Amino acid sequence: MVAARTHYIRSALNAVDAFISPSAFLAERYVDWGLPSERVHVISNALTAPQAPDSANEHHSGVLRVSFLGQHTPFKGLGLLLDAVSLLDADTLEGIHLNIFGSGADRFGPEFAKSITGHPASSGSSVRFRGSYTNDRVGTLLTETDVLVVPSTWYENSPVVIEEALAMGVPVLCSDIGGMREKVREGVDGWHFRAGDAASLASALRRLANDGTGTLTGHMRTPPSAADVAATHVELFRAVSGSA
Repeated sequence: MVAARTHYIRSALNAVDAFISPSAFLAERYVDWGLPSERVHVISNALTAPQAPDSANEHHSGVLRVSFLGQHTPFKGLGLLLDAVSLLDADTLEGIHLNIFGSGADRFGPEFAKSITGHPASSGSSVRFRGSYTNDRVGTLLTETDVLVVPSTWYENSPVVIEEALAMGVPVLCSDIGGMREKVREGVDGWHFRAGDAASLASALRRLANDGTGTLTGHMRTPPSAADVAATHVELFRAVSGSA
């Protein structure tokens, strides 16, 4: 049954002239599955860059402001992040403020929700649950952030929050798999830790608390503008359609 379904889908996709993927990681997965590589093109998602408020001020308190922005799901790694925080010593915790934005844990059942709200690290003074947010506030939240942490335990494709952070010049600490690893160059756009490994994440947080974010080398990647992405789509359409 699975083989027949796969054959049917591949046959239907033969009529497609070009496939677009926002990450090389996802493109490679589809090529491995059977799509012809010459018809698969990597084009970034269009992003409307978040805007910082006019009143944004540079941070000088000496405390590393780490933020998690996203849905509280079993796969986004919030539990892993709290596990990592619980491994930090008291001196390190004094130098970190972890702001957790977003919600949704209750949608995955009371047991998962309790694993977040009742986690030992959740009651610590270094951890602050800031609640839900709307897209128009992302720029403001990122001005309150020194490091964005993306601890997803699944591969991800091209996380919008990573692009938003880089557009604002905020480095990213993320899992070393999938689209996250691709979008964040180690030591340039941020840092990686071993996916699913709380000790590895704790080590990275400890290092950043001690050394700050000044260890980055090179120029942080700037995501393409929506206009540039649209132009690339038009160029591809003209190429495959044979239009001038």
